[in-house]
Formats: sequence, C-alpha cells, structure tokens
Amino acid sequence: MSAAPGEGERPGRGDDQPVSSVLSGSAANAVVAGAIEGGIHFHDAERHERRPQQVPRPIGFFVNQERALGELAESSIITANGEFKNSIVLITGTAGVGKTSLAVRWAHENSALFPDGQLYLNMRGFDHAEPVAPLDALNRVLPALGVPATAIPDDLDAAAGRLRTELADRRMLILLDNVASVSQVRPLLSGHARCMLLTTSRNNLAGLVSRDGARRIELALFSPDHAVLLLRSLLSRFRAGDDEEDLSELASLCARLPLALRVAAERAIERPRDSLIDLVHELRTESSLWQSLSTDDNEESDSIRAVFTWSYRALALQTARTFRMLGLHPGQEISTGAAAALVGITPAAARTELDRLVGAHMIESVARGRYQFHDLLHAYALDQVADEPTSELIGAVNREMAWYAHSAANAVAAVQRLFAAPVLDPLPADCAPAVFGSRDAAIEWYQAERANLRSISGVGAQYGLRRWTWQLAIALAPIHHATRSSFRDWLVMAQHALEAARADGEAVAVAMLLTTRAVVFSEQTPRRLDDAARDLEVALTIWREVGDPTGEVRALNALGWAALRCRRLDEATAYFDQVHVIGERLPSGPWAAVGLENACLAYYELGDLTTAADLITRGLAALTDLVARGSYPADPRLEFDMRIWLTRVQRGLGLVDQAVTTVVRVGELAAQQGGEPGYLMWAQLEQGHLQLAAGDPRAARASLLDAVRACRAVGDQALEAEALTAIGDTYRVLGDNIQAQSFYLTAALGYASAQEPWHEAQARAKLARCLTAEGQVDAARAEWRIARELIAEFDDTGIAALRRELDNALGE
Repeated sequence: MSAAPGEGERPGRGDDQPVSSVLSGSAANAVVAGAIEGGIHFHDAERHERRPQQVPRPIGFFVNQERALGELAESSIITANGEFKNSIVLITGTAGVGKTSLAVRWAHENSALFPDGQLYLNMRGFDHAEPVAPLDALNRVLPALGVPATAIPDDLDAAAGRLRTELADRRMLILLDNVASVSQVRPLLSGHARCMLLTTSRNNLAGLVSRDGARRIELALFSPDHAVLLLRSLLSRFRAGDDEEDLSELASLCARLPLALRVAAERAIERPRDSLIDLVHELRTESSLWQSLSTDDNEESDSIRAVFTWSYRALALQTARTFRMLGLHPGQEISTGAAAALVGITPAAARTELDRLVGAHMIESVARGRYQFHDLLHAYALDQVADEPTSELIGAVNREMAWYAHSAANAVAAVQRLFAAPVLDPLPADCAPAVFGSRDAAIEWYQAERANLRSISGVGAQYGLRRWTWQLAIALAPIHHATRSSFRDWLVMAQHALEAARADGEAVAVAMLLTTRAVVFSEQTPRRLDDAARDLEVALTIWREVGDPTGEVRALNALGWAALRCRRLDEATAYFDQVHVIGERLPSGPWAAVGLENACLAYYELGDLTTAADLITRGLAALTDLVARGSYPADPRLEFDMRIWLTRVQRGLGLVDQAVTTVVRVGELAAQQGGEPGYLMWAQLEQGHLQLAAGDPRAARASLLDAVRACRAVGDQALEAEALTAIGDTYRVLGDNIQAQSFYLTAALGYASAQEPWHEAQARAKLARCLTAEGQVDAARAEWRIARELIAEFDDTGIAALRRELDNALGE
C-alpha cells in the first residue's frame, strides 16, 4: 500500500480570523515566520490542551511526614524568575517506608503548581524484572505530551532532546517512581527549572545530587507514636478497645513500616472478634520463625516477610493460589482477563479473587479491571510460587501467553482488513481471550497492554514455550502499522520470536517475521533500508521455497517500497509489477489492485503522469470488482488511499475539475474514519493544493495549516514538509517572499529528517528562487549548490528538469 494510512472556496472571515474547514472545523494554528535562519514555529492550541494527569490516586490515612512535606513545600517555591527553588527532588528510604505514598499525595495536593499536567512512570528499579530503560521511558512519556509514537527517535540522546523541546514552554511535574540508578533519570530531565522532577528510590543516587543539584529528602522509619497513630487510623472504624501496648507491639513487629502496618491492619480488621493480643502473638511467632531462617541480619526485611506470610496464610486456598500465580506475570500491571488465564479460572472468579487481594492489601487496584503489586509483594509472590510443580508453572504461563496471542489477533482483526488473521495454536481449555466490539476498543486494549506484550514475549523461552513467542509477535505486528505506534516494542518482540522460530525450525514463521521486520525498518526514523532489504531477500527465498504466493507478494511489495524510498524507481516499478501479476492469480485479496496503486506512485515520481493515471484508474477498477464479486470486503481505507493518488495525478495533469470531484469522495471516506489525523492530513493537503490551483491562496493556506497539524499528530515528517512547501507557495502567490523563504527552509529541513534528499532539493530550489527575487544572489547560489549535491546520485527522468534548472542557475 502507499504511504497513506496507510474544494472550492471555503467561507473565510478575513486574514486575522480562523478559516472554517469542511474537514476539520478551523485552522487553529497561529503561525509566526521568522528570519531565514530561524525557520517557523507553530503555536498549536491543541498541543497545550494536553494536560496529562497520570499520578495514581493517593492512599488514605497519611501520617508522620510533616518534615518531608515541609521540605517539598520549600523546594516547590517559585522564585522571581518563575523557576522552582529545587526543580529536582529525590525521596529516599528503605523499602516499604512510604516513599511512593508521600510523593503521590504531595502531587495530588499540589496539582495547581503544575498547570500543564503531571506525568507518572514506575521505573521498576527494584522489581524482579529488568528496570525500565531510559529510551523505553521516553517512549511512554512523550506520547502523553502529544508526540506521535512514530516521531520519537530511536536514539536516546535525540529522544531526550525531544522531551526537553516538548517541556520548553510547559510547567509540569514528572514523577519517576522506584528508580534504581541515576542513568534512568538523566534523560528525563527537562532543560529548565520551571518543571519539577520528583523521584523515589531506595538508593541515594549520589550523582543526581552532586552533579544535577537534586535535593534529597530521606524518609526515616515511623516513630513508635506515629506507627501506633497509623494503626489506630486504619482500625478505628472496625475495631474498638484495642490496648495501646498491644498496638505498640504490633507496630514493632511490623518494623514501623507503613506497607507492613497496612497489611497487618487489614488482617486485624478481618478478625474483629479476636483480641489484638492473640493476633500479636501469631505475628510474633511468625517473626521468630523468619528471624531463625534469616541469613542477612536485615530486621526490616524479616519483619515485612513475616507480616506478608502472616496475611498470606490467612487467605482462602483459591485466593492464596491466585496471589502466588500472579507472581509469574512479568509486567507491571495485569488485567482481569489476563489474570484469569494465568490462574486458570473464569474472569468472574478472577475478579472476585483480585478484589479479595485488594482488600487484604496484597495487590493494588490501579484502574478499572487492572491491578499491580508493590514490588516487595511481587517478590514475595514469586517466592511462594516457586514451590509449585514445574508443570503448574508451565501451564500457567502457557495459558497467559495463549490469552495474549489470541487477544492480540482479535484486536488486529478489529483494526485492519488487509492482512488475514494468523493461524494460532488452539487456546487451552476454559481460556477466553479479549474480544472487541470496535476499532477504538481494540486500540485502547493494545495501548494499555503494550508493555505487558513486550514483557510476556521474553518469558516464553524460559518455560519452553517457543511457539507462543513467535505466534504472539506475528499476531500483533499489523496493529503497529494500523495505529502508527512505536515500533520499538515490536522489534524487541520480533527478536525473541525469530530466535524461537529458528529454534523450532519454523521456516514460514521466520519468513513472516523477517517480512514484517523489514517493513518496520522501512518505516522507522531514520529508516534502515539496507537492513530491510537484507531481511526481505531472505524472506522472499523462503516464501518461494515453501510455495506461498501470498507471502511472496508481501515480500515483493515491501521490496518495492524499500526501493521507492531510496528513489530506485525502475527497481520499484519492477517489484510492483510482480505484485500485480501474482496478485491476479490469488483467489482473494486486494494485492493485484495494490500492485497497480504502488506502481502509480513510482511513475508519479518519474513524472510520467499519463502512465500513473492509467495505473491508479485500473487499480480502483480492480478493487471495485473485487468488492462486487464478494472476493474482498468493502475497505474504505484502501479506497481512500487510491483516491488520494487519483486526485494527485489528476491535479498534476491539470484536470482540476475532476480532482475536485475526487477529493469530495476523499473527504467522505476520511469522515467515515472518525476524523483520524492519518486520513485528515492527506485530505486537507489535497484540498489545499486544489484551492491553490483554483487561485485561492488564502483558503489553501488554511487547509494546509490544518494538514500540518494532522501530520504532526501522526508524526509524518515527509508529508508535513510537503504541506509546508505548499504553504510557502501560497505566500509566493501573495507576493510575500520573506514568509515563503521561512516555509521552504523549514520544509527542506523536514525532508532531510525524513531522508528524502530529492524532495529537500526541490524545496531548496524554491527557496533559491525566492532569494533571487529578493536580490540575494550569493545566498541563492548557495541553495542551488546544496540542491544539486542532494540529487547528484539520482538520474531518473523525474529529477531531470530540476537538474537542468540547477545547472543553468549555477552556469556549470
């Protein structure tokens, strides 16, 4: 398929007012064009409406943190220059002392200090799994700030720089919980002190203090009085008459740690008729046992384990089994459905057991139908499940991986139609995957489960479950393309899957993974086209050896796209011709039409618009015939894609009236997709081009500004650069060469980032024409020279006219 996800005069209200858009409402971007060196800055109102509030809800009954709260209050004083007195604050203390509770409550109580929102991320520095890597953290934080996943660089320094850019004019809180090392933190620092970074850690993170100027706030254990006060607060509604001395003893046995105190209090609440002294006696016995088994002389650790064991042994058998089985889950959060599969019970039963564990303070409810462990309790659950028979452990992980693979396949089926559902191994008995009634529901599930999907893909080999490892990656792949999500997570999964498939000798699975990974390499920024070509050549050989024409046509199409992106246009047309020929032999599916469409793109770049028009017309006819014969369901997305290119070819041939008719249908198809930016950007761009061709540059400019905003929402740098170039054209028509220069320069830089030097050369040529018109001959000559260097390696007919212009301008 092509890159798409994949008229007339509009009523205006004067130059200083937003212009109504039949597709998107209004042009909400105010544009300030600076000098040629400065480029253009867009003030995007929608961007500043993003005020994420990600901090979890606080716990009740908060005591004994007056000193720490005072230090936080002092740190958050805003100075005369608008900066926080201490913009980096580190809360340290032993495990279970209440660091997260303090940070979360303070964030909620002081939200007014952060009008642009609050970000939260559990860095999992002390969990049994690997800590969250800085680049993974940036991939989770930046989308909340409005950065499309596809626009997040894969280089750590570049991604950190993008975060600083996004925070440049914001006042926000970034709360990083459970940090293990300074290296986890530094890439997430803002570039100014108007944002605050609040971090919790069991470690001192000395480098963050000495080098970055963080203020460290150390949390000590509760005093005996405060520990008793917390117990009384927790117990007062459920028990009466507990003796002060017994409460003090209970607090002592809990090492005066808030986490242990809360777990112990819940145990006492469950037995309101038992005297507290009896409960204290039980816990004292448990504590003595732990001390006798201990080898590390860590009184606090022993006390916590004793409290956990005391509460765990009081659970009903099924609830206790649910608790320990949850320890096998490799992710941070788990849904009711995944928990049901892991434990081997129905979702309704799982909901009951999870709620019981929440009531016992053994797990936490973080959102409707989603739960998580405190890392200490997760480690304890893992200790308990280790005693299960190996067959039980393998069975549990097998059910969870099967649940994720089938749920992923269901999500993909709800999101796209081009790729058929993969053949998966059967589900284990009584395992019910997630089902989705809409595309939005499927995408919401995928976004919530992304981290879990990546984590679960890494545990299959550990339990000998290689088949689910590669089946999960194959099932999930299409949703990354359909949602234009970050490919980083899937590439990690793909590596696990390839290792598993090769170990299993599954040649077809290897070919599918290599084909998909190659497409990902082609879509990444910067693109890895050489890596893509290598994967595809291997995959193509396998597809031909096993006699799978559908796999073959996918690999050929991907090879065509890799060639197209390198501007090897003759090579691209040859691949797309093969896609068309093989697609015609397939009993169903749109590949013949897709081959014609993509060949149209190559001929469009070659400047052969007559051939391009013939190809796209035949492609639309083939698609219409497929649908009419029932060989392929009506697919408005593919029709949209083809009509966009029909519009572009018609416009290029000067058939403006026909293009206007086509773009009306394009707008209808875009509306059917609920205003998704991936569709709006193309529709608005073509509308702007046509308005300019019809002689209405002001209306065109408004449409093109809408297109820029949609491109940025999707992260399509190349299409954004095209829109910016066209905006420059509107200013040239209006006689404003200075504004036009700024847009052409910004477009050229965008094309450079998108690795499209031939289009960058075209933008710089337009910039040079503006400079020439302004009498800036030397500056124009420099731009002509850069443009010629950019196209030096290309000799196709589509670039020939530009090369002649550049040679004439330079007189060489």
